[in-house]
Amino acid sequence: MEGYLFPDTYEFYKAPDGDVKVLEEQDYEIILRTIYENFEAKYDDEMKKRAAEVGMTMDKVVTLASIVQLEAANTADMKNVASVFMKPS
Repeated sequence: MEGYLFPDTYEFYKAPDGDVKVLEEQDYEIILRTIYENFEAKYDDEMKKRAAEVGMTMDKVVTLASIVQLEAANTADMKNVASVFMKPS
């Protein structure tokens, strides 16, 4: 699920005294739902259309994005790294 947890800035209330042990199960559910909903908003119709054009599922897009992020030395290199994986075999 790591790839679906979109890196972004999220604002949540603080646990009293920073003690996350006091959070309830529903608190964690709210946090995860908020992060996943942000992913859904970022993975918009244009991205879905492009993924379909190149024959990729959302899971494949997320996996590729994770690999590219890991392998690329910087943002400028990401396109080059992705192109290696996108070349037809």
